[in-house]
Amino acid sequence: MALLKKHSALLSLSFFTVVVFVIEIMFFYLIEYIHDYLQAMQTISYALLGVGIGSLVSTRINYTSRLFPLSLLGTAVFSAIASTIVIRFPSNPLVNIVLLLPFIFPAIYTSVLYREFKSDKAYLFDMAGAIFGIILVILLFHFFNVESSFFLLIATILFVSLTSIEYRRNAVLFSLIAVLLVIFLSFFFLQQRYDVFNLVHAVRCGERMDQTKIFCRLQPGGARYETHELVGSYDNLVARIDVTRRKGNQNWHGVYFHSMMNDHFRNERGYVFGRGRNLDRRVVTGIFDNPRILIAGPSANGILKSAVGWSDRGIIGVELNPSIVQIMTRDFYEESGRSYDAIQLERGNVISYLARAKGEFDLITFINTRSMTSIGYLGAPDYLHTRESYRLFFDHLSDNGYLMYEERPIGELGMHGVKRQLATLYAVLQEIGANEPERHLFVYSWMGARRLPRAGEVPDYISIMASRSPFGPEQLAAINTWIEWQPHIRPDFLLPSVVDQEYVELFQSLKDGDRTSLPVGVDYSPVTNDRPYSSQVYTDYPEVTRMLLSVGLVCLMALGFLLLFSWRSLSKASARLSIYNVLIGIAFFLIEILLIQKYLNVFLTPIAALVLVLGVMLFSSGLGALFLSRVNPLLVSSLLIVIVIGNVYLPSVILQWELPWIVEYSLFALMIFVCGFFMGGYFPRGLIQAKEIGLRDIVPVYFGICSIAGTFGTILSLYLSVRYGFVVTMVVAFVFYFVASSLVMDKRSRG
Repeated sequence: MALLKKHSALLSLSFFTVVVFVIEIMFFYLIEYIHDYLQAMQTISYALLGVGIGSLVSTRINYTSRLFPLSLLGTAVFSAIASTIVIRFPSNPLVNIVLLLPFIFPAIYTSVLYREFKSDKAYLFDMAGAIFGIILVILLFHFFNVESSFFLLIATILFVSLTSIEYRRNAVLFSLIAVLLVIFLSFFFLQQRYDVFNLVHAVRCGERMDQTKIFCRLQPGGARYETHELVGSYDNLVARIDVTRRKGNQNWHGVYFHSMMNDHFRNERGYVFGRGRNLDRRVVTGIFDNPRILIAGPSANGILKSAVGWSDRGIIGVELNPSIVQIMTRDFYEESGRSYDAIQLERGNVISYLARAKGEFDLITFINTRSMTSIGYLGAPDYLHTRESYRLFFDHLSDNGYLMYEERPIGELGMHGVKRQLATLYAVLQEIGANEPERHLFVYSWMGARRLPRAGEVPDYISIMASRSPFGPEQLAAINTWIEWQPHIRPDFLLPSVVDQEYVELFQSLKDGDRTSLPVGVDYSPVTNDRPYSSQVYTDYPEVTRMLLSVGLVCLMALGFLLLFSWRSLSKASARLSIYNVLIGIAFFLIEILLIQKYLNVFLTPIAALVLVLGVMLFSSGLGALFLSRVNPLLVSSLLIVIVIGNVYLPSVILQWELPWIVEYSLFALMIFVCGFFMGGYFPRGLIQAKEIGLRDIVPVYFGICSIAGTFGTILSLYLSVRYGFVVTMVVAFVFYFVASSLVMDKRSRG
């Protein structure tokens, strides 16, 4: 019986890991939808901070049979409270802090069990839940929207809590949980049937928020409240898609990517565009009579109507988001004018598609293809717009073929981002042998409304045409003819006739290698796969610097409080283990966050990379704890160097192999698994030594120290990656691991 109870307690650790994993993913998804990627990354930090606080509380709590249901109840209630605050008061700058609330109660229960059972075995059961967390997240996002998934998750937590309580001894608690269970099940069915809690209507827009987000525009007082209505929302592990319709006009639909306007569709069957001449300002036509076209991210049918009227050689569209495919080929098939019938549709990543593609294209378009909503926003790593990717795209162009980019600069940040993009294109053109790269570029700007940008006004759109060959007389004549047909565009740079001074100075400085003429404090260096942050253009990196300082201050205060709390147990050995847990906590998340960002190039989106990298690493680190906690830590650290380097650089090579996707993804999962396995040997090693030297009672304190250090490590990894690149981030992590390893080499130390 005792053995059964022991195993039941350990299995409950796995269940809590599933719960915490799914809640963390949902909050990440929610914050990114409402705000942006950088704020979403702080979700991981605050989750770890909540774990640290819960670990501290657990030092005053003993294990009882009621601890499990009470911890589940606290998790459910505070998850509901946190989500309500985040949705209803999103513009409050302190809103992220409430995200630590749902993670306090799981940490209390987990820390107590770490104290009660063998640390390596407890860690194994704790981390084993991550693999089930991955499966559950994939299933939830496949069958439900995030609103329904959240209600279903809370109801499941409450149900498990209810079934673990003996009614006769806990009638009041049982009744409370039962009432809450009925409420959240009702919310789930209401959402499924009537969509009453849709985020578009639920999120309260504030003054500090982006007013162009869909939930700002479609709520009372919003720009489109009177004229547009929501007709559908789709969630998946790429990004949320919302579809709107003009009231009283069944023919026009807008498509919003992660709450920002991305494209539109309407039924335009039978509308024939003149060959080589159309009214679409996004693509320069007339260079080729019948081009072979590749559309990266057709999105809806905005760009398709131009391509279809221009080419009958076959148009290939590579679309990443499965919801777009569902909208255009099934749910709104007729309303979209059956436009996807006109293309050969490929699903997935245009980078991996081109790495394997045979033949050349006359035109490759990149319209609204950022990992963030636009170049004017800070966002996730963007491997589609790096020096290496641009080189790949040029390699798949015909002699006079060209790339077409459309960017929404939004403000000063976006304008600098566009110039950095031009600097990246300029560098790639030099690499492929261009003597005067500026003669390969045409830049023009325009407004969404049919008018020209006014003096000093930031245009709604900037388009860039980058040709593999310098524009000759025939190409220039075709471009100038196209310009005449486009009265609402403003040509900004096209040699020899159009020479905007800002672009002239930019290209001259790039040509001379002299950056002194460029704006002070702005980084126009080419974007690379080592630093794939095209919108991080300011050399002081103010956003991530503020995050690092603010989170660092909170962590320093929390660590100081933890050490003060355990001051009676301080000794040479306990101080050594405290430093050890700080180092491994930072190092673990330096590598984990680095790989989450790096594997965006494989798993394509922030949420998918977070789910798969975090889940696999947590699971494999549990196995590593069981097998490596007594292996020489310096040996483990040495092997880890090779493994992490392989995880950073091998994926881009594997993507070029012509492997079935199941084999390809299995290789990536195996690489992440091995990395997590070796990283798992550090944490339980410290707890085992603490118990061996008589510090069993403060094991939860070490658990908290490691979690709070990980809070800082999360933001530090992001800061180092943005400012210095992935190589520097790796080196810092390795140094931390080697120093930590040296602290626990002498297992006989008693302090």
